[in-house]
Amino acid sequence: MLQEFTNPYKALQEIAVQKLCGHILITDPRDATIKWKLYLGGKRLHYATTTSGQVERIGYLWHAYQSNLEDSGLDKSTMGTTILEALKFQTAQDLPASQKDNLEYATLYNWSRHCRIQIFHFKQLLKALSLEALIQAVSIVDAKIEFYEHSHPEPILMTSSVPDLLRSSLDEIQQWRSLKVYLPSPFARFYLDASKAGRFSATIRTLGSHPINALADPASSEYLKLVQMLVMRSSLYEISHALNLKPLELAKYLEPFLKNKTIQVLTFQVEKPQDPALPLRNIPTGPIIACIDDSKTVQRQVKMTLEHAGYQVLGISDPASSLTTLVRQKPALILMDINMPDIDGYELCRMLRQSRHLRDVPIVMFTGRDGLIDRARSQLSGAVGYLTKPVEVSQLLDTVKKFV
Repeated sequence: MLQEFTNPYKALQEIAVQKLCGHILITDPRDATIKWKLYLGGKRLHYATTTSGQVERIGYLWHAYQSNLEDSGLDKSTMGTTILEALKFQTAQDLPASQKDNLEYATLYNWSRHCRIQIFHFKQLLKALSLEALIQAVSIVDAKIEFYEHSHPEPILMTSSVPDLLRSSLDEIQQWRSLKVYLPSPFARFYLDASKAGRFSATIRTLGSHPINALADPASSEYLKLVQMLVMRSSLYEISHALNLKPLELAKYLEPFLKNKTIQVLTFQVEKPQDPALPLRNIPTGPIIACIDDSKTVQRQVKMTLEHAGYQVLGISDPASSLTTLVRQKPALILMDINMPDIDGYELCRMLRQSRHLRDVPIVMFTGRDGLIDRARSQLSGAVGYLTKPVEVSQLLDTVKKFV
């Protein structure tokens, strides 16, 4: 009977009216691999979860929930590792369907007893996990719905009112419903093709001020991490976890990229490790680009950006001893800072121009200075290009392509 419904709200109302007990599966047909599973007793919610992707989801939600345990005296980092290890172990087992039905709940319950978590804190955790799943389930606009009677978690520790939970979350549900046009769930994988990196950077510049303004800076570590995870086809949960953001907040930020299809939305079951199209999964085999800079942050950002594009990156933080390394590695291009200890970029550039092994290697000054005198001195020293920090990813890649 409930299979006739496509509106999760109406299905939940019908269960409440008939006082049915069991679990309901709510699926967005655009990604049938993700089923939201709600255990119900009439209008009471006993637990809510998914039938797949539990490790990714719990990984993010535990990270987000830790702030609620500030006064509990619990070792949150150790507990988080323990719970994920337990879930990974259990979900990897070849168990019969009857044992898999309540696997996540049973794993959480056994974990809570092992860690001696107070029942009050455990109930809070169950409610937080369940509320997030409930919000996702009811925000599906046109759902496939299945209901199975006489199924419930053991032991039942949570009996929250579904109407009360929905009323308290109405605004968030509406926001998710508007985003469902583009993505079926937070399990959706976002993919940025390398050929669209320029459009991605251009769209970011049009956003202006934004609460997540760190992501709008192409030189920031947050931006580079975001690009890395988009190229790797990471899920919304995974990216949110890595950037310490709420999935709703991040989804709304990325909405313009979903609208203009700069970012593709893929189903959760797309295999990341085996996908040969992922440039980050391959060891870079392109030309060697040397980056001479005493800043570890700059080295990390340049390495991440260029390796994404297939280049090998040679990082050198000690300019005084760089000559031997450069001769041995024979880079196709050298990016060089000006302000460095022991020897500045101008002097080092002149030295390299006098080396018969390196005199023909193009050198691009990569510096925070932006004066006309600095540009003129760089050119006189033998540099062929000039990049000012912070630099946009597209500008860095274009400069490298120009000289390599």
